[in-house]
Amino acid sequence: MTPSYEKTTLPNGLRILTAPIPHTYSVSVGIYVGTGSRYERKDEAGLSHFVEHLCFKGSAKRPSAREISEAIDGVGGFLNGGTDRELTVYYGKVAAPHFTLALDVLADMVSAPVFALIFTSWKMFGRLNSLRLPCSSTGGLSSDGERGGRGARRPSLIPYVTTPAAPRSPARRALD
Repeated sequence: MTPSYEKTTLPNGLRILTAPIPHTYSVSVGIYVGTGSRYERKDEAGLSHFVEHLCFKGSAKRPSAREISEAIDGVGGFLNGGTDRELTVYYGKVAAPHFTLALDVLADMVSAPVFALIFTSWKMFGRLNSLRLPCSSTGGLSSDGERGGRGARRPSLIPYVTTPAAPRSPARRALD
């Protein structure tokens, strides 16, 4: 079966996957970063997710969360992000004529984030993280093996969550 996407590798090593869907009037743009809880040490637990949130706080071209939001909301699109065990993704969807805007906003957020002063303390994040909701939207495990932060430890799953050598997801393998 032929893949429904095309993979291009730029001279700098950046891999681009494109999947044209000619009959649609919108475009989805995603930037996938090969980092997540599986690659964090115990003292770094949550760092990938923390950085994901910081990228939405401001960038070189749009120094505030409001400016980032207004750039995409202003054309009727949306932005979001997510962090899993193997990947952190930043994505958006806009009407096709606004593709370059969405790509510019996302690329700037990821390549030139302006980390707001209030969020630069990892210890501060630790305190904020202790207030987090009990479960992630996917019901996934945190990097310390707890489900939903309720202390239901499953030691047998910790190696799967934290070991880089464990089997990779299909989405992560596409990036290799």
